[in-house]
Amino acid sequence: MDLNRLRIENYRAFASPQEVAIAPLTLVYGYNHAGKSALLRALPLLADSSTDISPTPLNLESRAVRSASFSDIRCRRFPDTPIGFGLQGTLGQGLDFSWDAKVDAWGAPLSRQQLVAWHTQWGGASKLRELRAEAVSDVMSPAALAGHYHVRGSDLPDGMATLSLDGLAPSLKEGPPAAEVGMELTRRILRELRNSIQWLEAVRRRPDRRERLMGTAPRQMLPDGQGAAQLLAADQSRELLSSIQAFFRGGSSRSDNYHLDLSVEAEDIRLRISPADAPAMYADLADAGEGMAQVFPVLVALARAERGGPGDPRLVIAEQPELHLHPRMELRLGERLCALASLKSPPRVIVE
Repeated sequence: MDLNRLRIENYRAFASPQEVAIAPLTLVYGYNHAGKSALLRALPLLADSSTDISPTPLNLESRAVRSASFSDIRCRRFPDTPIGFGLQGTLGQGLDFSWDAKVDAWGAPLSRQQLVAWHTQWGGASKLRELRAEAVSDVMSPAALAGHYHVRGSDLPDGMATLSLDGLAPSLKEGPPAAEVGMELTRRILRELRNSIQWLEAVRRRPDRRERLMGTAPRQMLPDGQGAAQLLAADQSRELLSSIQAFFRGGSSRSDNYHLDLSVEAEDIRLRISPADAPAMYADLADAGEGMAQVFPVLVALARAERGGPGDPRLVIAEQPELHLHPRMELRLGERLCALASLKSPPRVIVE
């Protein structure tokens, strides 16, 4: 999946509809408490709301919302208006799509969520198809009609359908069979979104001195960077490690030119860093300067996005990737991001 646009409405500080273009390199910058993190975290929230791991349309157990309630993530200016999200992009084989959804909640304390409407479009200008669905509402008892929707769309007359939801992903329980085409496409969009994103929060976890080698590498790192060493150790080609080593060796002087080494000793992974011209003067990455530990999972995420192999997330969302880096290393990281954006088939990187 290649995402091109994100839309949000009545979410956190964003009361009015906002549309953000997602380029090969997208920079989000501004004052503290201006909404930067909220904007970035909309995507991992949607990704965590895309499967049956979510008991409600919006998964408020997602790390992206920091244990927030529905009222916490809804803009306080319009407390009676649904929250809106939208995505636009391309799936495999050049299939363009657009998806928009609105979620509301009722009860005390807004514990009952409902996907009140969604709209999915796919195809091209010559043959654009769509599916629209709006929840059947009952002011007296919303719960009584949960799962019932008016549906309409391409090759589909207006009608009624009963749906089940895995998070935001709909499945047809009862209704016109033609609606299932649009629902399967909607499920695919959300499923691929989850597999396409590597989100790294602002403060990453310092690597362990020794980490037990697991039988299989994780599909993604956790938002704090946990799993980065496992991904490197599982890469038999050492392509990822070579990419990260090239970054650390990119200094113009001895003082900012390093060598990173990965070894597996008695099934323990060990990461060491040393001056490039003095490998015997190594230290465990766990003992390295804070900036080295903070940037390490960012570099792993960028290397995977560049490789673009099966299972490699091609959309990296990084909060403060330059945290604790020396200005010369910050410059090097900026050059790395620009180099990625200049590739013939670049990944997508969103940086706060």
